[in-house]
Amino acid sequence: MKWSAPPEDEDRQNGSILSYHPHEETEWFESYLTKDGIKLEISNFLSVTVERLFQMWWASAKLTTRNSGL
Repeated sequence: MKWSAPPEDEDRQNGSILSYHPHEETEWFESYLTKDGIKLEISNFLSVTVERLFQMWWASAKLTTRNSGL
């Protein structure tokens, strides 16, 4: 799921939430318990954050490949 803006606290409180933490500028975290008793711990990021991290990774990968002679 991609988020273009953080959800409101009310949006995050529906369902079987064990805990949720106030979101920072680009990330927020929740713990859920499914009806089958499976605990999910989820870190959420804004799509712009993921895109920026991917661009940084891609630039680093290209530099590493260039320097290795591949």
